[in-house]
Amino acid sequence: MNGKITFVLAAFLMTMLLSCSFSNAVECIEQGMPCSGTVFDPCCRDMMCDKKDMFKQGTCGNCIGSEGYCIDHSQCCTGLYCRSLKCRAE
Repeated sequence: MNGKITFVLAAFLMTMLLSCSFSNAVECIEQGMPCSGTVFDPCCRDMMCDKKDMFKQGTCGNCIGSEGYCIDHSQCCTGLYCRSLKCRAE
């Protein structure tokens, strides 16, 4: 069991490493343009992909608006907080 966990963790880390090296070669998406929110489809200059639906495209912007998917409070627009993976009012 412990060997399987180690293998899965190693595979995940290798995938992340490869994704990061490929993301440098990909052109970034400008503000207001459609994005998918993946490392292969990055927004330019510290912008974020504001996605309202997990399976549809979002829009590149300076912050993530209400009901957009987030991981951290810093991604949400002013007055919003990341709760249950979505930017929401307090």
